[in-house]
Amino acid sequence: MRTQLTQLRLSFAKRGIAATIRAGLRAAYCDLLTALSAPLRHSLHGDPFRALFDEFVAEANRASGLRILEIGARNVSGHTNRYLFGSRHEYVGFDYHAGDNVDVVGDAHELSRLVPAESFDVVFTIATFEHLLMPWQVVLEIAKVLKPGGRLFIATHPAWPAHERPWDFWRFSSESFDALLNRHTGFRILKRAEGMPAAILPLV
Repeated sequence: MRTQLTQLRLSFAKRGIAATIRAGLRAAYCDLLTALSAPLRHSLHGDPFRALFDEFVAEANRASGLRILEIGARNVSGHTNRYLFGSRHEYVGFDYHAGDNVDVVGDAHELSRLVPAESFDVVFTIATFEHLLMPWQVVLEIAKVLKPGGRLFIATHPAWPAHERPWDFWRFSSESFDALLNRHTGFRILKRAEGMPAAILPLV
């Protein structure tokens, strides 16, 4: 309790009484909405994105001897995707930073300088496109390293809090991929899905 009072006094001194009260009301409002929305939340079971990703993995695993490239493969959460594809395929983890689960370190904007052209059957990337400075350039680079008829899977966010700053640049609607993946860039969209809906509550 004493610590909270000290923090309150410091906030009054630094921000003023009115700003401190507004910040407290804002925090209480967010806590209340979080509590009220609890019955509406879904588990990830049945999430359309998860179902599509599972289908993508299953399709790859029906074949054998594929070369699979993951862009943004570094283990930052204690979870990697390498194990999903089994030992019948060659998995290559690519990331800008060296680390666990990374086989090739480099900038995806220069992907074709770092891995051979038309050398992968499958390329996928999860929660990475929002961190790419020029995602359209990376799409063109992926087209160079994919074999003709190869498969690309991209998962990214239409809405999500800022993270991994200062390298957080973009949010993508479903329609964004019509602009990124088309005959001009060398792709045809086979399937797409959006994950569970979210409620965004503006405070202005």
